[in-house]
Amino acid sequence: MSKISVTLYGPLATQTGISTPSCEVDATGKISLRKVFQLIAERHGQQFVDAVIDPSTGELQPHLHVVVNNQLMQRLQGLDTEVDSDDRIVIMIHILSAMSGG
Repeated sequence: MSKISVTLYGPLATQTGISTPSCEVDATGKISLRKVFQLIAERHGQQFVDAVIDPSTGELQPHLHVVVNNQLMQRLQGLDTEVDSDDRIVIMIHILSAMSGG
C-alpha cells in the first residue's frame, strides 16, 4: 500500500485537530481529494472536515488553497482531482494582503 502525503500550513493543524503539521493517507490506486479528506477525517475526527470543507456547499472553504504536486487544486478538477501514491498535497490558508497607494 502506498502513501499520499498531506501537509497543513499555518494554524490549520491546530484547527483540524491533527497534532502534527503533516499526515499520510494509505491509498491503493487513484483516489479523489474528497476521499483523501474523508480518510483523514476517519482517522483524526470530524474537526478536520469542519475546518476544510464548507458545510453549505460541500466544497473547500473559500479561505483555503490546496496544492497538489505544486499545482493549485482550483486549476485541476477541484475536490474531484485524483491523486495517487507518492503525491504531495498541501493545504494552506489564503492570505490576501492589503495594498495601498498614495
